[in-house]
Amino acid sequence: MSELPKNWIEVRLGSIAKVQSGVGFPKKYQGIADAEYPVYKVGDVSKAFLYNSSLLSESENYVSSETLGVMKGNVFDIGTILFAKIGEALKLNRRVIVKKKGIADNNVMGVKAILDEEDDYLFRYLQSFDVAGLSRSTTVPSIRKTDVEDILVPLAPLNEQIRIANKLDSILAKVDKAQARLDKIPSILKRFRQSVLAAATSGELTKEWRDENTPIKHSEVTGKYELDWSIVEESALPESWQWVPLGNYAKCSRGKFSIRPRNDPSCFDGDYPFIQIGDLPRQGGFIYSHKQTLNEKGYSVSREFDAGTVVLAIVGATIANTGITTYPVCFPDSLVGINSASETTNKYLDYHLRAIKEDIRQASYAGGGQPNIKLTMVNPLPLPLPSEAEIVEIVAKVESLMARANKVEKQYLDAKARLDRLTQSILAKAFRGELVPQDSNDEPAEKLLERIVAEKELNKPKKAANKRTTKAKTVEKE
Repeated sequence: MSELPKNWIEVRLGSIAKVQSGVGFPKKYQGIADAEYPVYKVGDVSKAFLYNSSLLSESENYVSSETLGVMKGNVFDIGTILFAKIGEALKLNRRVIVKKKGIADNNVMGVKAILDEEDDYLFRYLQSFDVAGLSRSTTVPSIRKTDVEDILVPLAPLNEQIRIANKLDSILAKVDKAQARLDKIPSILKRFRQSVLAAATSGELTKEWRDENTPIKHSEVTGKYELDWSIVEESALPESWQWVPLGNYAKCSRGKFSIRPRNDPSCFDGDYPFIQIGDLPRQGGFIYSHKQTLNEKGYSVSREFDAGTVVLAIVGATIANTGITTYPVCFPDSLVGINSASETTNKYLDYHLRAIKEDIRQASYAGGGQPNIKLTMVNPLPLPLPSEAEIVEIVAKVESLMARANKVEKQYLDAKARLDRLTQSILAKAFRGELVPQDSNDEPAEKLLERIVAEKELNKPKKAANKRTTKAKTVEKE
């Protein structure tokens, strides 16, 4: 730690605060919502944080005083700073302050200043400190109570602590307000992209184009499949458009990887790109990378699809996600490859599948169990088909609008990163003593520490008297 201002000292967190862990929370007590003590869990901490609040007073679970005695849990006083102590949640650096006395489960840790006046100062300092960096585990990150107690804290005079905390409250409230406005952008962009896709595949996006041009209806599309309206509702289309079964317009083929077990290492690490559901972009679009490759043995039991193929996920949690390959790839039968006459028409197919993604998902859940889609569902899917010239116009317009959305998204991510850095910069400045002026009349931190140690000693639980010694003294007296 850099040189501290005059009258500041560096101390162990454990010397000025009480560090406590939560306790195991048996399932038979969970779900109770009308008892006296809230039981704070990692989800409660995250929920408060995500609602842009640093204050925690509610939980989804409560216990009575009697249950509290049975569980023998530490009661976390008002002003305690709570955070996750294990797992991925530990890395998220989320801190909240308890505003209703309660207990916590064993995935949560709490820090309470010995002097109540220091609660806000310690809360802000722990916001600036990467607690996850204390983890000694190489698998699941976790921290120990003793390691938290050993965190070094720059202790300012008490009056200066209060000034720092007040200043930080004022500044970071403005940062949080800006962050709250920024956090609305992803959902706005999601709605925008979805509305573009819906407009593109309903004819609304190219309405003006049709007014200026006389599109010739697409040539008749024939095939063995008939339209199935069980997934999407039939709606009116522009006069030059028509509904056709997807399988009559494009070839839909399941991927293939027939080796068992599927993770047989003798099939991988070769020259042939192999994609799986996790490689599909979350919002659709192009597939630019892959995590696995097949060797000659793996390639011989798989199937290769050309660049420009539309890929549709047909099983699992990300069912109905799509992507378009940018180079030849192989993939398993959990994915379907869809190919029409050209890359441009394939793009249009991708837009349509993305536009009806939620409809496909709902249909996949209807059978119960693990959601899945069969080719017998894909081939009869109704496709709104415009003329070939209009497809070219649609693709050009969608690409232009999506490029604008991507530009806004990049600006959002850059702004969010700057705000995150700004918060840490402000906190760092505060704990270097540069945020508020020092006052020579303030009680030095050394004197403050003496008072804290005395207070800590005073509040130590008194040890029970030794019964044997007490009895001996009684006999001696008689």
